Amino acid sequence: MTLRLRTGLVLTLVLLAGCDRLSNLNQPAPSPQASVVSPVPSVSPSPTVTATPNPKPELTQSVERQLSSLLTDALTVEPTSIQCPDKEKAQPGDRTRCQVSVDAQTFPVEIEFTNSSGAFNWQTKDLVILSKLESFIQNKVKEQSEVNVTVNCGGTIRVTQAGETFECGMSDPQGKSRPVKVTVKDSQGRVDVTL
Repeated sequence: MTLRLRTGLVLTLVLLAGCDRLSNLNQPAPSPQASVVSPVPSVSPSPTVTATPNPKPELTQSVERQLSSLLTDALTVEPTSIQCPDKEKAQPGDRTRCQVSVDAQTFPVEIEFTNSSGAFNWQTKDLVILSKLESFIQNKVKEQSEVNVTVNCGGTIRVTQAGETFECGMSDPQGKSRPVKVTVKDSQGRVDVTL
C-alpha cells in the first residue's frame, strides 16, 4: 500500500506539471532570447589636471632671494616669506613694494632699482628691529649713568605705525626692573625713548 501511494503521488505531480504546459498552448511561443554579454568597462583613471603655478619672472625671483639674504643679515632671523610683484625688467629709478613676513608679522619693504641688471636699494617701512632698539637703549643708559643694563623689548621685530607707543623692560645689575617708554616717530622706524 505504501508503494501505490508513492506512485499515485508521482503521477499527480506529473499531471499537474503537464497542466501548466497545456495552459500555455494558446499563447505564442516565446522567442528565443539571444544572450548578449556586455563588455565590462575597464577602469582607467581620468587624467588629472594639476595647476602648475606660473613661475615668477627671473628678475622677481632674484630680488626675493637677495632681499631674503639682506633681511636675514639685518634682522638676524630669516624671513618666512617674501612676496614681490612680478617684474620682467628694471630701469634705474623703478620702484616696487614687497611684503615680508617674519615671526608671524608682515611689513612692507620699498625697493628702488639702481640699474637695469636688477641691483637695488631697499628700505623697510613700519618696522622697528627690536635687537637694535635694545642695544640703543643699553648704550644710552651706559653713556648717561655708566651702568650696564639688560633690555628686553619682546621679540625680534615689531610692526608699528607712527605715533604708536610701547614698552620695553630694563633691569640693572641689582635686579631692579623698570619700563622704558618707546614712541615711534615715523614709518622709517625712528623712535623716541623715555627712560
